[in-house]
Amino acid sequence: DLLKAYIDECKKHDIELVICLSVFHNSQASADPEWLSVANVEGETEASSFYSPASEDFVDYLYSYISYIIENYDIDGLQLDYIRYPYFDGTVDYGYDDITKEKFANTLNIDVSEVDEIGRRLSSHPLWDEWVNFKEGLVTDVVRGISELVREKRPDIYLSACIAGDFMLQNYCQDVGAWLAQDLLDAIYPMSYAEGIMASHVRYFTDFDGDYFCFGGSGSYLSFSKEEQLRQVLETREYGAEGISFFELGAYIDHLYAKYLKKSAFSLPALSPTYRSSPAAVKCIETAKKRICENAVAAGYVSAETAAQFAASADKLTSLADDLNPNDITELLDVISVYSSETWYSTVKNDIELAAKIIRLSKDQYKNEDNPGAS
Repeated sequence: DLLKAYIDECKKHDIELVICLSVFHNSQASADPEWLSVANVEGETEASSFYSPASEDFVDYLYSYISYIIENYDIDGLQLDYIRYPYFDGTVDYGYDDITKEKFANTLNIDVSEVDEIGRRLSSHPLWDEWVNFKEGLVTDVVRGISELVREKRPDIYLSACIAGDFMLQNYCQDVGAWLAQDLLDAIYPMSYAEGIMASHVRYFTDFDGDYFCFGGSGSYLSFSKEEQLRQVLETREYGAEGISFFELGAYIDHLYAKYLKKSAFSLPALSPTYRSSPAAVKCIETAKKRICENAVAAGYVSAETAAQFAASADKLTSLADDLNPNDITELLDVISVYSSETWYSTVKNDIELAAKIIRLSKDQYKNEDNPGAS
């Protein structure tokens, strides 16, 4: 049992294990032709390796597969990859399988032949926007179904998704804003697989409604320079992400990024906000305290009296450890509110707000319960 072997080794070395599931994409998908999506053109396309979100038989199978995994394996998280349609390049579109066409036609009370006409005219067709929104809705329905399944069967694990680094809904039919606003995910991993785009992607993907973690996705397999890899790490921090994820481990090690970053951005050990929430939140509070009581006081930014008051409040919170309250954490900012216009204040504010977010999204309350698969 390969998965169990991974789990056992991760437990032995105290490593968080998140299972990444390719939802609609499968290189062997053609073995089940009745479940496949269909392109609007003939020839070589991605249709043979993508399942249709409209296929109820496929979706039922998907749910049963996920149920088996989360009920039988003590994983820490489930990540949804390829939770989307194949890329729309302006010419090749997807979703023209009989099931999808019939469902769309019934929704708008039109003839199925009109859907084929959409495939010919694409964005020039008057129903193009409705077509894109319909397909987006099919994908969102699956995200919602998986979310409900995980919340019911394994409320102790985090549910996340890999998000295409593309802002146009028609290209992948991923409405991540809707997913987050509806609280369907705990975290997102925007795939920022290029040089010079991490900052703009983090700004964009951290600005949705909802309470969620955002981990910038770095394309380490593209053989970035060490300086570029470091820049991306620093930009995730500067623009509000909760961390960074490297795709993939082999490239991260082979290109010596691990060794390079350990001398700079990763010189100190970190605590995962999704693995042990309380210790991670406590660390954020302690970091804020250090910034105030040591750095800000030494620089003359904060009075010793204010620093002592902040330290007392912070110590009171950290003594609670496993019983932290997000509102109590954010009240720490009241102690230093008089300094809110100072340039250093935003750094401390970020520490405090991250601690509160970690506790709001924490699964710790469920980890001691008798959840299927959990040890």
